Amino acid sequence: MAFTDPQAITVTGATGSPFSLPRVSTEGSRSIYQSSDGLMKMTVSHAYNKRNRRVIRADLTKVAANPLLSAENIIYSTGLYLVSDEPPTGIFTVAERLALYAGLNTQLTASSNAVLTKFLGGES
Repeated sequence: MAFTDPQAITVTGATGSPFSLPRVSTEGSRSIYQSSDGLMKMTVSHAYNKRNRRVIRADLTKVAANPLLSAENIIYSTGLYLVSDEPPTGIFTVAERLALYAGLNTQLTASSNAVLTKFLGGES
């Protein structure tokens, strides 16, 4: 079963409204959703080997001044992704993995995103 098409992601500060991300590619167990201007992309993939790995990734691109050559603009990109890594035997249920995510998400977003802000700033 596939995600709904299109997907939408709001990046506060990047745009005033959500990016609409229609599905632009599906190959095997991987789908790519991308904005019409190419600035926002979401990739969803699943790999089944010795461990099952599921990845959902968001990439944001922007054009900005080159810090070395001020008369030149270049393309920059950043990405964040969530990985679920589990044994293929089904020992952990979807509900258990969802509870693990909820616990981690609560930790990262507690106190107005203090932990996540420190993480993104390079603290450990």
